[in-house]
This record gives sequence, C-alpha cells and structure tokens, in this order.
Amino acid sequence: MTTVYVSIGNSDGKLSAEEWQQYRDLTHELLTEVGITAAVHGAWQSFVPKYVNACWCVEVADEHEDALKDTLRELAGKFGQDSIAYGDQNGCGFGQIDLLQAHVANLSPLQDFPANYQNGDKPL
Repeated sequence: MTTVYVSIGNSDGKLSAEEWQQYRDLTHELLTEVGITAAVHGAWQSFVPKYVNACWCVEVADEHEDALKDTLRELAGKFGQDSIAYGDQNGCGFGQIDLLQAHVANLSPLQDFPANYQNGDKPL
C-alpha cells in the first residue's frame, strides 16, 4: 500500500465553474468511491475564489497505482488539463502526471523550494 496525494486545479480559469465542478466531482468519485483506493485519509478544496483547487490523500494498493495514474490522465485530458500534482510516501515528492508526454516526473521533496526554506529559515 502507498499513500498518495493528488491535487488538481483551475486557477488558470480554463474551465467554467460548471466544468470545474464536474472535473472535481469525477476526480473525487474516482478517488473515494470506485474502489481503486483502499482508504481515504482526507479531501480538501480551496474556498478562496482566486485559487481554485482540490487535493486528496488516499491509500492505494501498489498493483492499482499505475491504473490510478492512467485514469487521472484520461480524466484530466477530457477536461483539457495539462497536469496533475502527484506525490507519495516513498519520497518521490510532488511531481506531475505530465499529460502531454504521458509520464510521471519525480522531483525531490525540496527541489522546487528556495534554499532559505530548505534550511528552515523564514522567507525574506
């Protein structure tokens, strides 16, 4: 079993409010009701109008992880989304399911943070 975080968004405004709701609802259904996940640890969404996003933390059987990624790719493609943030407990950090090249980019957990954050310092 692997614990994964999946995050989707529409902060760029590509989707209408109705399309975003459909995308979010279908992703929620996939991650919480279809049975591809073994447990749901949490589901969050932004209530700040400027930032439209949603995130889930789910536990998935190792043999279902590739199917989950493939289904997320298909769903995002249906709604014209370029990528989905994806992270797991095994240290891949947050990468993206890159829909254009159909692979997962694994980033180190701190790769995208400025050096002062990595040392525990406060932001400038």
